[in-house]
Amino acid sequence: MSDARDELSETLVKTLRALRRTAAAIERAGREVPDDLTARRTALYREAAQWAFDLREYFLTAENEPDWSGRTGAYKAHLRDLYDRAGYSREDAATVQVAVRYHLGRLVRDRLGAATVTELGLTPGGYVERKREARQATLAELDAVRNAASSPDVSRAIAGALVVLQRVSVAEVAELHGTARTQARTVLSRLVRRAEELREAVTPEE
Repeated sequence: MSDARDELSETLVKTLRALRRTAAAIERAGREVPDDLTARRTALYREAAQWAFDLREYFLTAENEPDWSGRTGAYKAHLRDLYDRAGYSREDAATVQVAVRYHLGRLVRDRLGAATVTELGLTPGGYVERKREARQATLAELDAVRNAASSPDVSRAIAGALVVLQRVSVAEVAELHGTARTQARTVLSRLVRRAEELREAVTPEE
């Protein structure tokens, strides 16, 4: 292992440990979370994304190119080891990685050219552009529902629920804490169950 890779790995572990301490402080604060703690956590997410991205240069794809997309088994295994060393359980690591990946995605698109991003199979463009694309796709879905539905009110309500959920980013949910996190988990579980019930109602019998 190279000295540079070792150094980056150690720096990422330190950042992840700092994230754990900050998350614990936020939990202790309860509902009244100081703004500086929230800002600190966001900054640490960005730092973790930076070190995780820089590490990708030291992992090669089958084509002997740097694993800029972070898809090789070796890179993923190395990250799991670093989270373990930082004291994260698998469940906690998965939660933190959601927020880190959000910032990683922005970093990948900022540092790599559009041609490289496209070649890697990633969505080119910045955050605003990706949000605009998602909004256009949602509008197209709604138009299709309005034009084809035999029960427009029901179809519109279902499509509207999708639109509302798409306004909430994964990163925002990952950063919830305390009671808000528990409530979100409970509500989302009920949403999943209800959506499955409705889906089964429109699924043809075999």
